[in-house]
Order: sequence, then C-alpha cells, then structure tokens
Amino acid sequence: IAQNLAKQLQKLGVSSNQLVAIIMEKGWEQVVAALGILAAGAAYVPIDPQLPKERRLHLLQETEVKQILTQSWLNHKLEIPENIARICVDNLELSSEETEHLALNTHNSPQDLAYVIYTSGSTGLPKGVMIDHQGAVNTIIDINQRFNITSDDRILALSALNFDLSVYDILGTLAAGGTIVIPNAEATKDPAHWVELIEQQEITVWNSVPALMQMLLEHLNSRSEVKNSLRLVLLSGDWLPLDLPNRIKNTLNKNTKIISLGGATEASIWSILYPIDTVNPNWKSIPYGRPMANQRFYVLNEALEPCPMWVTGQLYIGGIGLAKGYWRNPEKTNKSFIIHPKTQEKLYKTGDLGRYLPDGNIEFLGREDFQVKINGYRIELGEIESTLKHHSAIQEAIVTAIGETRENQQLVAYIVPKEPQNVSGIDRIEFKLQQPGLRAEEAKQPSIELPKPELSEEFTRAYLQRQSYRKFLDKPISLQEFSQLISCLMQIKLDNSPLPKYRYASAGSLYPVQTYCYIKPNSIAEIQPGIYYYNPAEHRLILIQENGQIDNKIYGVNQSIFEQSAFAIFLMGNFNAIHPIYGEKAKDFCLLEAGYISQLLMETAPKHEIGLCPIGTLEFETIQEWFNLEPNQILLHSFVGGRIDTAWTK
Repeated sequence: IAQNLAKQLQKLGVSSNQLVAIIMEKGWEQVVAALGILAAGAAYVPIDPQLPKERRLHLLQETEVKQILTQSWLNHKLEIPENIARICVDNLELSSEETEHLALNTHNSPQDLAYVIYTSGSTGLPKGVMIDHQGAVNTIIDINQRFNITSDDRILALSALNFDLSVYDILGTLAAGGTIVIPNAEATKDPAHWVELIEQQEITVWNSVPALMQMLLEHLNSRSEVKNSLRLVLLSGDWLPLDLPNRIKNTLNKNTKIISLGGATEASIWSILYPIDTVNPNWKSIPYGRPMANQRFYVLNEALEPCPMWVTGQLYIGGIGLAKGYWRNPEKTNKSFIIHPKTQEKLYKTGDLGRYLPDGNIEFLGREDFQVKINGYRIELGEIESTLKHHSAIQEAIVTAIGETRENQQLVAYIVPKEPQNVSGIDRIEFKLQQPGLRAEEAKQPSIELPKPELSEEFTRAYLQRQSYRKFLDKPISLQEFSQLISCLMQIKLDNSPLPKYRYASAGSLYPVQTYCYIKPNSIAEIQPGIYYYNPAEHRLILIQENGQIDNKIYGVNQSIFEQSAFAIFLMGNFNAIHPIYGEKAKDFCLLEAGYISQLLMETAPKHEIGLCPIGTLEFETIQEWFNLEPNQILLHSFVGGRIDTAWTK
C-alpha cells in the first residue's frame, strides 16, 4: 500500500524536500502514510487532527503543502482549502491500475529532508524542526545496534505522530524488521489497553515518556500477576523519578534493561543516554549520560568555553543528528543553531543546564529559563523534590515558585501521598449533614421567625423535581417534549416594548449567552443527530455540524452519565455582545446569566419527563471546532439530559 501511495504522490508532482501533511488519528494508516511519503522522496509533516481549525490552517499555510494524507472518517471534518489534494489512506489498495505501470523515481541524498515536526515556541507559535535522512538514520542505527533490536522485537507505539519518539517507533522498528503494535486510537492513554497488548502481542520494547510508564505501573499495582515480555524500556522526554527504575524491575521484570535517553527534537530524537543498572541513593537525579554515536554533547559557559567538572553550564549538541533548522524561520534558526567561534562546529543551544560528573557523564540540571532564585540564592527545585520523595509518606512531589515578581517569590510544594487520603462515604454524609454552607449563629443573637408556606404535595414536589439526574431511560424524547423544555429560553415580543422579553435576567438586556444542543442518534424524534444552535427569536434549531459524534471520554468521570443521555446542552458566552458595555465585567455577567438559564432549565425539564445533570468539567477543546464559534466565545456551563421516570421525582 505504501508503494502504491508513493506512486500516486509522485504522479501528483511530489519531489524531494517537499512536505506532505499527515492528518490522522492513531492507526496503521499513519505508518503507511509516512513510508509512502518517504518512498516518494518527500518529507512528512504530522499535524494533530485535534488541533483547533485556525492552528491547522496556519500550519498548512506555513508548510505550503499541496497534498494531505488522512483517514476517510476525518476527511469531511478537516475543512481544508480546496487547492490541497487529499488522499484517504484507508481507501487505498495494494496496487491500482492507475499506478501499476508507474516506476518509483526516487533520488534522495542523505541531506534531504525526512520529516518536519512542530514543537511549541516561546511566542506561542510552533517551530517546524527540519530533520534530514542522515540524522534520523544515525540515531536509529545506533539504538538498533546498541540494544540488538531484531525481527523478533515488538514495540508498542504509544507516541503521537507529531512527537518525535514516533519516528523511532515506526522507522527504527521496521529498519530492524520488527513489529509495530499500534493501540486503538480511543484507548491510546488507557493503561488497561496497554497491558492487554503487552500480554497478547508479547511486546518486547517500551518507548515513552516517564509519565506513561508511571501510569502503567500504577495500573499494574492492582493486578496480582502480569504476563510480561518486556526486555527493553526506553524512557525520555522528561525527568525520571529516582524510584522509577526499581519500580519497573519489581513490577515488570528484574532483567528488563532500562535506558534513560535525552536530547532534543532538533537533534534527531535522542543524542545522549544512560543505562540504569542501580540507582545510587545519593543521586539527586538520574544522570543524563554520554553522547550517542556520531553525536556530541558540550557543557559550555557564556564564552562558549568548556566548563570544569561540577560547574554548571549550558548544554549544546553537535554532530550528525542536528536539524537543518526551523522551517521558513531563519531568525529562530540563527538564534538556536550557532557556529562555535573557535572550532567552527555547528551547535544547537538546547536551553538546558548541566554539568560534568567525575565519571565523564553529564548531569541534567533543568531548563535555563526555569531556574529559580530566592533571596539571591539559586534554588535547585529537583533537589527539593528528591528530598521530599525520600519521606516515607510521599509518593510524588513537584516544587515550584509562586509570586507576581521575582522579588517576592516563594516556594510551594505539591505532593501525592503514598496512602490516598480518601474520605469515606460515611464521612462525606456526616459532613453534608452538618450543612457547612449555613452561617454559624450564636444562640443569643436576635432573630425574627418568618411565616412558613404550607408544605403541600405540589409545593414539596417542586423541591423533589429539582435534582441532578445521573441516569436516564433508554426511550426517545418527542419533538414536542424537547420543544417545551427549550421554550423556557424563548424570547417574546411585546407591543409596548422595543426589546424582546425573556424569562430570565441579563445585564443590560444584552443576552450574550447562546445555547447549543448536541442531539444523539435516535434520541429525539424528528431531529437528526448533530450540533445545533438554538435561535430564541424564532424558537428554531439551526444545524451547525451534521452527524458529529461526541466521544464519551471527554466527559471524564461523568462519561457513564453522558453514555446514557439523549442530548447535551452547552451555554456559550459571546463577549462581543456585552464587552462594549461592561468591559472587564463581561465574563462575570455571562456567568450570572448562565446560572439564571441553568435554574430555569432544571425547573422546566422534569415537567416534561426530562432530566438534566449539570456537568462541571469536560474536554471541550477537543470538539470546540465543531461549534464554529467566534474567537471570543467561551463555554460557560453544560448539561446532559434524557428521558426520566416520573417516579424518580416523587
């Protein structure tokens, strides 16, 4: 399939050093796409499909791509300019009549581009790191030879395509004839799914950031037995907790090789490594290690001279793995990639600090721009974190400096206890029964007892109906019932009033809060699934996104509630409609209005056998583009709803 794809790309005019975009979810199609692009002689640039539309378009414009490789189920969602050709890789066959007679015509040099990966920039705009073939190949050959990667190995490809660990997952594994095991897209961050793949597919190589390995170990703590085949663990991209190597050996396999790797995206995946055999109890951190084959690491002072042992300096990388620079950004390229004035060697300034240890290894000391000074003294946050984690009651610790200015900064530590401080159900009930929200009154304070209304059945039922419904019946809602619910937000026009009237208040009668509805398939009669804007002036649902399916996982701990629901309601604040009058108070008044709307909806819904559950948090940014919002619109509050049994309100 990759060869067929390569021929199609060459037919479209793809040539060396030209970029072809890959916009895909996790899947085999990403591997085929990368191989096809490289076989065609071009370079690939991965773009996360979850990025906001504006950011995606910016990257497409900057990279000047003329072809995009994607998946058929994403194709209609991407909103890509019509002048860019699209190929859905999952629709390709092993060969086609269109390309069968064509021969691949690829003449790449080692200095030609292999891929461009965008990393975050200090200005907020990402930088496209340009890596050539010789840099990537050098790293791959070193790792494969050093750790004897063969066709017997199977790697679990956890990293996203726009993270450079994926370069080794794909190209490094295939270069050795190994097997790439790809997790399901929807379960990429699910450690239970990882364990299933490790056991079923007999994974031998693990390659990830330390945080994912920690997630795996936390999950395995709840299992009595693990069928484990991991022989090699590669960890990079962040600090390695000092206790992590022993936890890996104790939980997985005592014979597992654990390797700490480092470097930069700007230097072909990795440039330095340290095999971890035992952890010295006196260490403050895992050593950074020594440079890899054909790569160089330097600790230099401000005059670009080597620092003596134990003296902190700036870390520079040299050698064959260095990037060609940043795509279409000579200013940032010249700032980060320098020529040493004495040796004339090209170096990459990492922005990291380190020092030489007596045994020749380098110790990593953190980012230059994250160094903290308190009262004139430089503080090593890592040392404090390490000391805290030696306490018997502390599992993890993070230390940071807070304060508006450097002059008044203070250190704050956040910890994860080894024994979770869970509040039992009984403790929660007792706390609620204390009614802590009421003001504590002194017995002798003067008071006036007010006449209480009669507690009739109707009066009491109003209290019972107002509740958060966390389960729903598997029955559709009629169009009439849903219309009656949403009609409480409808405006009406009066003859003697220039402005329409609503059943809830709004600052200055501006009504900046908009209502959007997500309707699930077969949940509300006569309404097709999709995302709608509710127009209160016409009492009409306006289709915004057809058939967009919201993943349960964005609701986090509430996903089981959303799974049962028939619809969701989103309240959006439109600052354009209120900021000209109320300025900085605009958000406050939008939140108040969302509260008025919420109360009205929750009082109205049970009258029509509909229940609502307010949702505090959700990963809205993953679906935000489906709503076609303006830049200054934000989510204020949301609900999920569905059919309820009237008995639940009694």
